[in-house]
Amino acid sequence: KDLIDVAGAVTGGGNPDWYGQQELAATSALVVQRFLQAGAAMVGKTVTDGDDGPVLYRVTPEGVAVVRILGTMMKADSKFGGTSTIRTRRALREARADSSVKSILLAIDSGGGSAAGTDALADEVAATKATKPVVAFIEDLGASAAYWVASQASSIVANRIALVGSIGTLLVIDDASGAYEKAGIRMLVITSDGAEAFKGAGVEGTPITDEQVGEFRKIANGVQARFNADIGAGRKMDPDRVKALATGQVWMADEAHRLGLVDAVGTFDTASAVALMMAEQSPQPAPARPGRRMAAEARLRLKA
Repeated sequence: KDLIDVAGAVTGGGNPDWYGQQELAATSALVVQRFLQAGAAMVGKTVTDGDDGPVLYRVTPEGVAVVRILGTMMKADSKFGGTSTIRTRRALREARADSSVKSILLAIDSGGGSAAGTDALADEVAATKATKPVVAFIEDLGASAAYWVASQASSIVANRIALVGSIGTLLVIDDASGAYEKAGIRMLVITSDGAEAFKGAGVEGTPITDEQVGEFRKIANGVQARFNADIGAGRKMDPDRVKALATGQVWMADEAHRLGLVDAVGTFDTASAVALMMAEQSPQPAPARPGRRMAAEARLRLKA
């Protein structure tokens, strides 16, 4: 069954026909055997961001680059931990250009984070898989922004107790105007003429109007439209199907597999074997770096 799961993840997209592909399962067995014989848990090399910088990725002796996405996702590094989407994009670019890397394993354990930077990282994963196979392994949690990124991989494997999904966009605005009023504090927001309705919306202590809530909802829906479109493209899902799944729910791995959100349920070794097999089946074109892209950034927090 484990070997069949590997074969299924290699085909990707939840194709039901792979259960009968005995030849593919046999090939998977050989790949797994070589993977274990090589001692893939050992690190072949470590690539850092500069001489003394943080680790970008580690390469197994078989040529799988492991890039980790752990904790809260945000654009920049934080002293409180989490994952910088900018640094992760750099890791993917370096791994893409690294001749010793045959495929890339995104090891994910994250409930999501800021929408700012997530769209660009999802694009980076999609660009990378056009050059080298990218397998996402969800270990325990792959939700919201983390699933957005995972959905762009060539294949997704989740461990048995993983929670997957939380497809939705959350924008949090505090209306503390009542508390300020009780404290005898009056907040005044002075804007230029014509900008009174929306400039300064959300300033602490000021009331949030229904009109402002409507504008904030437009922003959330705009980000979600991009989120849905990427899932549809990455998972080869019909837009109506994606919309039906965009409820903010999370599902355990088996249910996520049934829904087509992941390709297999297995371990880190399963995902590594999938990455190796995909590398053997894929040609290795010359690495290319994408051009710069500019995008508007919404200060949103995506949460599981």
